[in-house]
Amino acid sequence: MILRKMAWLGGLLGLVASCGLYDDPWQIRLAEEDWQTKENSKLRLHYSATDRLLSDDDLAEAYFDNCLGWHNYLDPLFGAPDKQVQVYIFRDADHWNAVLYSGSAMSGAISTHNRYTSDPAIFLTAYPTVGHEMVHLFTQDDSHPAPGMLFEGLAVIFSGQPDDEYPDFDVPADTNGGYQDIPPHECSAPFAAQGLHPIDFLSVWDGMMHGSQQFYCISASFVKYLVDEEGLDPFLHVLRKAGRASLLGPSVEAVLEDEYGRPYSDLEDEWLQVVENLHPEFFQ
Repeated sequence: MILRKMAWLGGLLGLVASCGLYDDPWQIRLAEEDWQTKENSKLRLHYSATDRLLSDDDLAEAYFDNCLGWHNYLDPLFGAPDKQVQVYIFRDADHWNAVLYSGSAMSGAISTHNRYTSDPAIFLTAYPTVGHEMVHLFTQDDSHPAPGMLFEGLAVIFSGQPDDEYPDFDVPADTNGGYQDIPPHECSAPFAAQGLHPIDFLSVWDGMMHGSQQFYCISASFVKYLVDEEGLDPFLHVLRKAGRASLLGPSVEAVLEDEYGRPYSDLEDEWLQVVENLHPEFFQ
């Protein structure tokens, strides 16, 4: 989930806290915690040395390497931010939180995601969450946020999809609500067979409003179809134009039609045919 605001980080965190969006006091921790750091020119990891897991320097180093691995993987695909990426990792009770931003004191994007583990071995596998959020960070236009379906679908397929077309980390299947172990088209097939299609989510701006298996599976499947059929660059054009369209008038369907040169209904029919051909057992 992305919270976007053009503001000084401390002010932004105070705003989020004052709005009551989160019960846990992690906003205050970001401002007041005595953070330990590991960094290079691309990325800085902030972590609490008082945490019994992160006090293990080897574990913190391994987590930093994983975060940097995501940066190096995603940069050629999307282009990294000009500023150093900041990653905060900390725990509230059994909730692991990863907070990312990049930008000057006056510009930043904040991403949050909860993890539920106190096992050091499992903790290290949490880094696909950072990859998911880093896709958001690298591709989101804060002034014109894209619809949640396009935005989340892209992050799902590039933070662990089992696909040979793009290099991957062979990440474990424990991100995006636990649905990442199922290939997107297979994941979407039972819902598509029941009549649930991309149009049902296309104009949803906050993915957490539909933070369910249906939302993530349909989103990832439709975005994967578009990227596989037409390439990544046209989809990134759609992502940028769809965000601007939300303010200027054209529908998301119109943006897709303009980019791909055919009616939206044709795109959805083609997507459905791909899913049905791959998984006919759900459509019998």
